[in-house]
Amino acid sequence: MKNKLIITLFFYVFYTFGLSPVNQQLSFHQNDVIIFCFHDINGSGKYSITSEEFDQILELLSKNFEVYSLKSWYEKAVSKKTFQKTPVVLTFDDGYPSIFNEVIPKINSRKFGATLFIYLDRYFDQSTIFKQLATVDGDIEIGSHSMTHSDMKTIYKKNPVDFYKEVYLSRKKLEYLINKPVQSWAWPYGSYTENMVKLAKDAGYTIQVNTDDKIATLNNDGSQLFLNRYTIQNPNPVEQVISILNKGLKK
Repeated sequence: MKNKLIITLFFYVFYTFGLSPVNQQLSFHQNDVIIFCFHDINGSGKYSITSEEFDQILELLSKNFEVYSLKSWYEKAVSKKTFQKTPVVLTFDDGYPSIFNEVIPKINSRKFGATLFIYLDRYFDQSTIFKQLATVDGDIEIGSHSMTHSDMKTIYKKNPVDFYKEVYLSRKKLEYLINKPVQSWAWPYGSYTENMVKLAKDAGYTIQVNTDDKIATLNNDGSQLFLNRYTIQNPNPVEQVISILNKGLKK
């Protein structure tokens, strides 16, 4: 309770007086992007953050950052358009129900962007979830997170055919269910090899993301589409975001 009160007071001071805990005087590189990986909102476990913490993070980003989905950031980056502020990409893994009552409404209300990574076996094929995903508007991209959210290294070693189903068929099936193209892929557990990355590219993914906790950089020719993400979790998710944003600006 005491810690929450301190955090609330901290943000009240910064937002009331127009200050920012992020040092925007530092420069950033036009080909760099900070990609955050979130999971659930108001759920349980270390990968869930509260609605209040999520609100604080979005308010922080609204001050000095441009917030995109992977798809819209990539399209702007490869077209050589200038980012006026440091670009940030928001991603949400696994497809928790909170993407509908927390993530999508709050992202759209701020005219932000986000990529939602869904693993298909979380829901039945006829689930209303897929009907909802088919109708979301704004800069909300739907990406694949495999069929079963299994460790892809293990599956590949055991049976390459099953690996093919996880990577390629998950994209095709998701495209069928939401009637939208799927071009982004998130490696479950951040588990991959260089050969597997090549195979995922062959499966039709334009963009792949890991969880290697580094700044992501697009090569000048637009060829680097295997991108790093920072996973945000408990405790202290707001402080993690602030630290990462400052780190990115100092790069």
